[in-house]
Amino acid sequence: GEHCTHGLTVSRFGMARAPQPYHRENLEALLIAKAAEIVAERGVDALSLRELGRLADVSRSAPYHYFADKSALLYRVGEEGFRGLSAEIARAFTDETDPIAQLRLGLRGYVRFAEERPHFFRLMFADVLRREASTKLAGEDARIAFSSPAAAEAFALLHDGIQRLQRDRALQMGDSLLMLNVFWAFTHGVAVLALGGHLKLKSSVEVLDAGLDALIRANAPPGKR
Repeated sequence: GEHCTHGLTVSRFGMARAPQPYHRENLEALLIAKAAEIVAERGVDALSLRELGRLADVSRSAPYHYFADKSALLYRVGEEGFRGLSAEIARAFTDETDPIAQLRLGLRGYVRFAEERPHFFRLMFADVLRREASTKLAGEDARIAFSSPAAAEAFALLHDGIQRLQRDRALQMGDSLLMLNVFWAFTHGVAVLALGGHLKLKSSVEVLDAGLDALIRANAPPGKR
């Protein structure tokens, strides 16, 4: 193991060495990932830019080259998380043409993202990101607040998926935003339970698919249930 003294990192062999220079390759991505880890494990109060530099094995001032303050750092962590979530959903939508299969794979991607990147996922929904960005979803009148354009994009992708189901008459026409919140709430619940090890089945996909089948049948137009 190692510990830090007077700005130097001391190895378990007793040899002191200086932290790595801040300009090393991919440091910004490393700092964002480490910040997400700190928040998930110890909470937002445990995160500081100086502590982040120490834990990332760079000079304590290095994070300031990338983030003006803690709020800016949290914004970037959340933004990176939602970009990753959007990529998972978009990949599912391009791999399928059937609207039901698209939505199913997109929501599987949502749960997979949570399971593979839990530190980011927990921070994204820990109510610490300011919802300052606002946008209008397709077919909606009111603007909705999001923590970043990346968060809005992830939500809009799922909204598009619900609207495709409605146009294909797999779901009743009506309030697509309400319907999206129903599907999202169920999927998010599966993800949170899976992360906590609370599901009573081995696979979160089994739970997710069974619930989505029930939601689609319950909200299908008469004659298609």
